[in-house]
Amino acid sequence: GFCGTRPRLFTAPLNLGLYSGLYLKVRGDGKRYKINVRTTESVGELVYQAAILPPAEMCMVRVPFTAFRLVKRSEPVIDGPPLDAKSIYQLGLVLSRFAYGEGSTNDAFAAGPFRLDVAEIGAYRDECDFEASLDAGDSYVMADPGPALSSALTLWPEGKAPMTRGRVGLKNRVLRFVFRRFFKKKLAKRVATRRSARAVTLLGLRKQGKKLSQIRWMETQPKGAE
Repeated sequence: GFCGTRPRLFTAPLNLGLYSGLYLKVRGDGKRYKINVRTTESVGELVYQAAILPPAEMCMVRVPFTAFRLVKRSEPVIDGPPLDAKSIYQLGLVLSRFAYGEGSTNDAFAAGPFRLDVAEIGAYRDECDFEASLDAGDSYVMADPGPALSSALTLWPEGKAPMTRGRVGLKNRVLRFVFRRFFKKKLAKRVATRRSARAVTLLGLRKQGKKLSQIRWMETQPKGAE
């Protein structure tokens, strides 16, 4: 009931703690696939998983680290810790007849040939994940993630279903309207300005002969360290 692919364990773990999640430049075939992330050197059955349903044309799919759930043989681990992006030893892809656990089938699975074209895998950073944001009271308002990620965000790492639009109360709707009306455009403009400044900085460092790996290493060092 499944087929997967994965590389050997990385000799040193990837530290993606400064990033928001993984992105895939990918083209699908109508089937739902899962991304596996291993955060320890153990080759046991515990991995973090998130599901994607990529469209038939090449596109960029973003999967936030918060969408990954700790599973064992696809069964969710109750009260499992969230994914630690500072210690990633392995990435993998799998097509399975099960969604999360044998009692939850993958409705976008079918026996026979399949094809998933992957042009690129990397990490992305969303500045909004590292800045203060509007809190909608005792609960949160989840933006529509779109069809590619809707299956990945069905359940969160703690095993609780996120709030749907139908359960958003009047107070939360008012707060969401205020945020979109007065803050969203300003926040987007500020993020775009920061990204432009970041691009200029990276270009300058690249002209000095520094590699991206060296730049990332420098950014992870404490200020004042050599």
